[in-house]
Parts: sequence; C-alpha cells; structure tokens
Amino acid sequence: MAEKHFHLYPWLPPYSDAEWVIKILDKKSCQKVNAMKNAIAEHKGDPQKPSNWTEPSVWIRERLDGENQDLALELWEGSDNKVNPRYFHESLGFALPNGLLSREQGIYCKTVRGDKFLKQDLKIIQEIDHNEGVDSLLILVKKNPSLKASKLLPHWVEFLRDVGSKIKSYNAANFSLRRRLNTLHDRNLISKKNALYEITNMGKIYLKSVSTDSVVKISNTDENRNKTNNQIKECNKIVLDEVHKKLSSMDPRDFEFFIKELLLDTGSYEEVDVTPATNDRGVDLKTKHKIQIGEMELFTIEEVIQVKRWKNDVQTTHIRDFVSAMVQSHSSYGTFITLGNFASGVYKIVEEVKKEKKIALINGSKLLDMIQEHSKIFNRHNLECLIEIKEDDWGIKEESESDINQEDL
Repeated sequence: MAEKHFHLYPWLPPYSDAEWVIKILDKKSCQKVNAMKNAIAEHKGDPQKPSNWTEPSVWIRERLDGENQDLALELWEGSDNKVNPRYFHESLGFALPNGLLSREQGIYCKTVRGDKFLKQDLKIIQEIDHNEGVDSLLILVKKNPSLKASKLLPHWVEFLRDVGSKIKSYNAANFSLRRRLNTLHDRNLISKKNALYEITNMGKIYLKSVSTDSVVKISNTDENRNKTNNQIKECNKIVLDEVHKKLSSMDPRDFEFFIKELLLDTGSYEEVDVTPATNDRGVDLKTKHKIQIGEMELFTIEEVIQVKRWKNDVQTTHIRDFVSAMVQSHSSYGTFITLGNFASGVYKIVEEVKKEKKIALINGSKLLDMIQEHSKIFNRHNLECLIEIKEDDWGIKEESESDINQEDL
C-alpha cells in the first residue's frame, strides 16, 4: 500500500485554471464567494432540463446581479475567459487542501505555498503531482505510447486500488483519469492526436526532474487487467444507457447543439455550424473538415448533417428527403445521425447514390461509442448535463475543515 499522502482529488482542474482562481479569490470574503456560488446553484435546473453554462459572458448577466454578478464577471473576464464561474469551486476544492489558499478570519488568502505555485516552483509542482498521481500517470503514458484513454483506464484503476484511493467506482475512476490527462495536456507534457496520447519532449524533460523512487509505478497483470476491463465494460454500459435516456428526453434543438460540440470534440471538424431553427431545408448542421496525409493538407470537405432524436427506425422516405436536401445544398457529402436505428432499405438507397452523394449513417450505438471516446462529458464538467453523479459514487468524505464541502462539488 502506498503512503497516505495521496490526495487524488477527482475534479482535478488544469493548473492554469487553479492559478487564476487563487489570484482572483485572494483577499476575497468567504461569505461573498459562497453567496455567489449559491446564487449560481439556484439556476442549475434539473437532470431533465439542465441549464446551459457554455456562454459565461451571457448567463452571468442574465442570471446574477449585484455583488454576485461582479464577482462572477471578475472570475470570467479576469482570467481571460478561462475560468467559467459555474465551475470555479473545482479549482477552489483543489487549492484549499493543497495549501495554496487558506481561510483566515473569513477571508481567502493566498499562502506562501500558493505564491510559489503561481511562480511555477518546481518542488511544489512535483509534490502536488505526486499527491494527485499525475507523475505516475505521465510515466504510464511514456511506457505505453499511442493509447486511448479507454486503454489507459484499467492501469489507472489498479493504481487507485494500490494507493488506497477513495475513488472507488469505475465511472469515477474514468472521470479522474481524464481530468489528469487534461491537466497534463494543458501543461504540454503530453500530446493528443486522434484520441491517442503521447508524452512530449517537455514531458520527458520533466520526468528527469522527478524522483522515480517516490513515484508509485502503475502496473497491471494480464489477469487483473482482464478482470478490470470486464468490470469497466459493465460500468460503461450502465453509464451509456443512462446517457441514451437523457439524450432521448433532450429538447431537439439542444440535441443539435450537443451533436455540434461532440463533432468538434472529435478533432476531425474545423467548423460546425447549427442551421436556423426554421427553414433549415432539411439540414441541421453544416461542417468543414480538412483531408490531409501527414502534414500535407489535400482539400477541405463541406458536409451537411441531419440529426434525429428518434427512438424508431429511420425509414427510406427520410433518407430520400435527406438526399434531396443535399442536392439543394449542393453538397456531395452528408451524415445522418439518429438515436435509433436505420431500416434495411436505407442502406440500399445509400449504396445506390454513393457515386454522386456519399452518405455516412450513424445509429444510436455508434453515437454512444463516439460520445464515450470523444465527448467532453466524459472528462469535463458538462457530465452533469447528462448524468447525475452522486457523492457516494466517488467514495469521498470530508477530511478536514480546510476541505471544501462536498455539496459544493
């Protein structure tokens, strides 16, 4: 069993976000910060109709007023539009137990340790990386190049068990892994291309400064890995079933915007635009993506996309209407996305028109695969938009007065 000093905060933020929060909350009243948090929480909505938090410059002015609005704008604009006030508490919950901020007579104060963190003090950064398992994960990426997060997960689950982490469920383990991958990527210690992670030259240089004697190696026997993989698959199925239910009840317009974000998350699309709600001429999204070989860009494809939040099968009449919409849009490439499935005759029509119109079909199963692999709902705060995560799922309890309340998370 590893030493007890492992903290392993599930909501580990990018360190750059934490730096902004430490700077902005320094000398701020704890009561006023908490009042803003509570004011924001009043607008969270519910699992069936969650609020949209993607445009802070808009929702801050619409939902907050007075001192709450002022502080939220300071977090957003003062961080160069990096820290969304809806999620600032993730950085606060990281800064407090790591001794970067303290509460003194009702005031948040930057500590000496916090000041060193802001100045990129290597010793402080290494200590936090160690306590959060970040250094161990970086070594894992180095030893296993070109792996997707899903392939790294079994190793990470074993690591959490070895160090006695409070993160118990596979859903929580998956979330904590992706948070750490995001942090490493934000610091340019790893790269991500086509969902594959590689250590960078900067990452290799950083590892040379890390004492490998203190790093817990992430290992995994084939037997344990197979067992873990099976458990992860079972957990993922439960999670994806819940995602499917939430998507099925989502407003059709919101569903279009969700697909837009998903396509952008894949990294394959340069531009994705949602068409107007009326007079869309049978097209919900228009996209552009580049075709290249290696570093050589060959050409840019313009594509139209139709999305349907249907449970029933897409019929031949629907696909013929889509072909007509492609003709009107002068598009040679199209994709039809549905939560349900496609009738057998649909595939025949796609085959018939493939010389002039190339159409990709994505059914509900393929869509969920895309969400699991690419969507930030599996590694960022938007997870709450589709899945309600319970505190028990993380296996976390308050440890000291310096820890932010779990209800804040």
